[in-house]
Amino acid sequence: MIISYTSLGEAFHHSLLAKTDHIGLLEVNRNQLTKKLSYQDIFDQAVHTAKHLQHHHFKDGAHCGIIMSNQSLWNTSAIGVFFAGGVLVPLDYKLGPEEHIRLILHADLTMLIVEYPIWHRLMKSADFEKLSNIVVFVTEVPEGKDIKHALHLESAASNFSFVMKPRQPEDIATIVYSSGTFGRPKGCMLTHANYLHQAQALAQLFPVGKEHTYFSFIPTNHAIDFMCGFFLPIMHGSKTIHQRTLRPEFIASTISEFRVTHMALVPMLLKNLETKLKNQLSSLSFFSKLFFRIMLFINQTLTRSRPCYKLSRVLLFPIHKKFGNHLQYIFVGGAYTDPVMAKFFYDIGFSVAVGYGLTEAGTVITVNDLKPFRHDTVGKPLSITQLKIQNPNDAQIGEIIAKGPTVMKGYYKDDELTSQTIIDGWLQTGDLGYIDKGHLIFKGRRKNMIVTSGGKNIYPEDIEHYFQSLPFDDYCVLAGSFIWPEQTQHRDELFLVYYNEKKTIFNYAKAIEEINQLLPEYKRISYALNFTKEFPKTATLKIKRPVLAENIAQSEIVEMIKL
Repeated sequence: MIISYTSLGEAFHHSLLAKTDHIGLLEVNRNQLTKKLSYQDIFDQAVHTAKHLQHHHFKDGAHCGIIMSNQSLWNTSAIGVFFAGGVLVPLDYKLGPEEHIRLILHADLTMLIVEYPIWHRLMKSADFEKLSNIVVFVTEVPEGKDIKHALHLESAASNFSFVMKPRQPEDIATIVYSSGTFGRPKGCMLTHANYLHQAQALAQLFPVGKEHTYFSFIPTNHAIDFMCGFFLPIMHGSKTIHQRTLRPEFIASTISEFRVTHMALVPMLLKNLETKLKNQLSSLSFFSKLFFRIMLFINQTLTRSRPCYKLSRVLLFPIHKKFGNHLQYIFVGGAYTDPVMAKFFYDIGFSVAVGYGLTEAGTVITVNDLKPFRHDTVGKPLSITQLKIQNPNDAQIGEIIAKGPTVMKGYYKDDELTSQTIIDGWLQTGDLGYIDKGHLIFKGRRKNMIVTSGGKNIYPEDIEHYFQSLPFDDYCVLAGSFIWPEQTQHRDELFLVYYNEKKTIFNYAKAIEEINQLLPEYKRISYALNFTKEFPKTATLKIKRPVLAENIAQSEIVEMIKL
């Protein structure tokens, strides 16, 4: 029982030493295996990190940050922080130096572990001197490179002492800054108990064992990968693989060569995978397409109530072969997931478990348990979680609120925001949805909802999935009132904003007009707006709509098509 442990450090310590000969972490750069760590190696590297921290007077409950890309050293360093009795502050490596420094100072870090390229950028920042009181350990430093007054994490620590520091379930384990940190910093304080309860509940739904391999796509600072690609695999003797180069051609070969069984994706990455598969299927000969459709129909019929991976692998062998014949589970979350896309993957034999959650609630609030699979929902609440719809309208749509042992302790240094977000133990998610036969139907973010002057409620996510087949690199629906709040001319008009990096030649106006005919009049697109820059996104590739709207309002629009 995972919840029998008092802390993450104790859980890691016990699991690593109980399975010392198991392979725990693999690291691949392009097609080359560059690291292979056993559980004993992971334990030794974690102790090495803990020794460095304690040698430099790291106190119980002190805050240590990590800024690294996806790699095995992130995992071993994080475990080292827990061994040393610290609070882990995982920061998104894709943020800029100014944002990193702002969050480092807000989190009151006493120590920081950072990879060299990121530290190099921090040293060039105008605010670099603000880090002078923080002990910094830099990893993978090229020979001869200056790191100022920082220390090398890989330097010898054999003469340093190490004492395993106990922590209690109610103690803070991490301070996680939720995505979209461009505004008011929101550091979610998650306890050891939060993680232990969540891990126990998820393990009951999706068993993991030593025969499984998890492919880590999403940065481990994010709640999804922290749980699915970091904590759960080690607790159950399985292994995690990191691909240092996330180019599509190398991802596919890694999945196949290393027999990946589980992976978690954000919807945008799953969409890219769907597009490639459908392009390959469309190039088949007439008879090959006919044979595929027959096999697909048989698979759909026989797996309607419950997935059967072995059967699907036989019926749709060519597709499963591309994925190494071992891929079973695809966990999807972090943003709105197109139901049609989820059904496509389930129909070809991959168990797509669409989930819904917030950093404030650990990882998952609801998830599809596949009993049976429903593509139109984000699943049922975990067994340990209570879910309610607050202030529902006539269509029974209201704010989703949740309660349970995974809900955070609060926001770091922000009692006011905490009191607004957690009321009588209920987490106010800010998301909208309704319950159908125990399943949660997600409608979108309350702050994204558009209310027309006629009183109609429009959920952009509802409209956007109709356009998912068009050749956009990025797209989203915004109201005119969201882009130009001071104007009344375009208040109720909807804009489909898109980005076409590849300069694809396509009649967008005609295609959008055709899709408009499928929508009620008040949900139809009035303008197609070609924005010429990549959309601002969070770590999980969710579009930062307020930032995008501000960027559009302040820029010269290249093309705006009236429909």
